[in-house]
This record gives sequence, structure tokens and C-alpha cells, in this order.
Amino acid sequence: FRGCSSLTSINIPDGVTSIGPYAFATCSNLTSVVSKIEVPFEFGRNAFAHISDNCVLTVPRGTREAYLAAGWTESIFKGGVVEDTSIELSENDAAYSGSASETYSAVTVTRSIKAGRWSTLCLPYALNEIPAGWGVWKLTNGNIDEEAKKIKLTFTEVGSIEAGVPVMVKTTMDVTTLEAVVPTLADAPTGVEIAGVITMKGVFVTSQVPVGDYFVYGNKFYYVDKSPVDIKGFRAYFEPASGTGAKAVTMNLGDDMLTLVDGVITEENIEGVTYTLSGQRTARTAKPGIYIRDGKKIVIK
Repeated sequence: FRGCSSLTSINIPDGVTSIGPYAFATCSNLTSVVSKIEVPFEFGRNAFAHISDNCVLTVPRGTREAYLAAGWTESIFKGGVVEDTSIELSENDAAYSGSASETYSAVTVTRSIKAGRWSTLCLPYALNEIPAGWGVWKLTNGNIDEEAKKIKLTFTEVGSIEAGVPVMVKTTMDVTTLEAVVPTLADAPTGVEIAGVITMKGVFVTSQVPVGDYFVYGNKFYYVDKSPVDIKGFRAYFEPASGTGAKAVTMNLGDDMLTLVDGVITEENIEGVTYTLSGQRTARTAKPGIYIRDGKKIVIK
């Protein structure tokens, strides 16, 4: 790339072990070098000689001093040597890497939401402006109708989402990722409790809905009656107060009254219920593997 004046940015993936002499020398318009290398090495002589005076080198969090010691200095990258403070989180993560004690430049959350379906959502950051085409409702009230054996939940439409607080959402378009420029993240989800009735419990990582609790899937409320159910991250489930027992649930979301359970729905009457090979029921085939659905083996790659 020596002398390539059209080169403006470089992304160096982790795994690169050397950069030869004069590799990017006299690339006069090179203004951004992003390195993912966790353990920096000394590059070849004059590899970045005479690049733009505004060139910024961005390195992984916590590695700036190691880069400076290896010769990736601000005398070469005159725009500065800075650490990457962005973070990527996925609904398939088993562990949460965010922290309230860290500062972030940007956050990307992978969370799939199907258009036109009621979904639960629990984000690790505050969303102060709801995207166009979204409706967001927060659990605000609830009671138990003992005569009808029914839990009645009331949701109120809101114009923002609090960090770590679970909500119900419906969108007019499919969603796959959410991006935000936020300085901080919540350490853990915060449940919404209606005392003596139910708690809406958010999760940031892949989790299990315990026996006796409810979850939302495919516009329906399901009651877990035999074995825990797997769910992905950035969702929520519903834990009834002790002693309430298995009851039907109705949800009031403004002008929309939904009876998501007309009596208890269990795995016997869930269409397309899926099991792992060990016999555990799962709400979603989130990970690659072999599953049993409707008596047949299916392979997720």
C-alpha cells in the first residue's frame, strides 16, 4: 500500500503478527487505523512513515500502554493513540460484559424482534427516544381475580426505556440490532414488581424461565409447568407472587386488551414445541445443534 493516497482507513484484525517495512508509508490521506491486536508487536521500519498528521490509532481497551511500548506512538499517529471504548452485546451471550463502572463510546446490542408481535425487551442502557414505528409499554399495575382464577396486568405506554427495566414492545418492522451512543450501562436488570401479584424480570444473557413462571413467545403467554425453558438475552419473563398458583393472564395495553392465556398453556398444547436431545424443552433453538420438534429431529447449524 506504500504511496496509496486513496487509502483513508485501515482495520487490522487480531491474528496479524507482522507489518513489513514501508507497508503504509506515504499514504498521505490515511487518517484512521483501527487495530484489534490484543498483544502488539513492533512493526517494520517506516511502516507508517509520512501518513496524515491527523491519523488516529484506535486500540483495544486496556492496551494503550502496551502499544506505546511497542513503538505505536503518537509521534507516528499524531492524531492520538486512543482505546476503543465501544462494546458489542448479543442475545446469545452467556455472560454479560457490560459494567456501570466503565465508560463507553457506543453500544451495539443484537436483539431480534419480529414485526407485529408482542415482545419483551430489557436493555442495559436508557433509551430516551423511542424509534419510529415502535410502541413501548411498561407494567404499572396488576391484580388477581380469585373468582375467575386470572391475573390481570395493566401496562402504560411510555416514551422512553429505563436502563435495565423490562418492557413490552411491538414494532412495525423487524429488528436485528440496536445501536446507541451512551456513556454507561447498567450492571444488572431491575425487575418491575407488582406486590403480591407478579414481577416482570429482565435478563441480559441467555437464561432459563423457572417452572411456575410465564414467558411471552409468538404473541402468546406460556406457563412453564414441567421443566425450565431457555430464553435468549435482553428479554423478560414473569414470576407470579408466591401462592398465586397457575392462572390465566390478561394484559391491558392501552386500547389493546390481550388475553394471552385463556387458561394455562403448557407444553402439551404449544404448537411446534422443541426439545433438546436430553429432553429439556426450549422456547427457541438459539444454539447450533440437534433438536426434537413434533417428534422429528432438526439440525440447527
